[in-house]
Amino acid sequence: MHVSVAGELDLEGGDALEAAVAPILVPGGQLFIDLSRVVFADSSGLGALVAIERAALEAHADLTLLQPSARLRSILTLTGLTDYFRRIN
Repeated sequence: MHVSVAGELDLEGGDALEAAVAPILVPGGQLFIDLSRVVFADSSGLGALVAIERAALEAHADLTLLQPSARLRSILTLTGLTDYFRRIN
C-alpha cells in the first residue's frame, strides 16, 4: 500500500496518518509512506512515524519511508531516527 503525506506532520497530521495507516497495515504486507511533500514536522509527527514503524514490526510488515523532504530528513538525522527506521529511500 502507498500513502502520501503533504503539509505539516504535527499532532493533527500525525494522528491522521496513524488513523489512515492502521486499517491497511496487514501482517506480512508492505507499506510505503511518501514524505516528499512534508514541509514541517514536530515531535508529535515524529512520534506518529515511530508508532507506525513499531506497529509494522509487530505485524511483521515492511515499512518504507519514501523521499523524506530535505527538512524532514534533517530532523530525522538530528534526532537519530534515521537509525531507527529500517527503510528510508
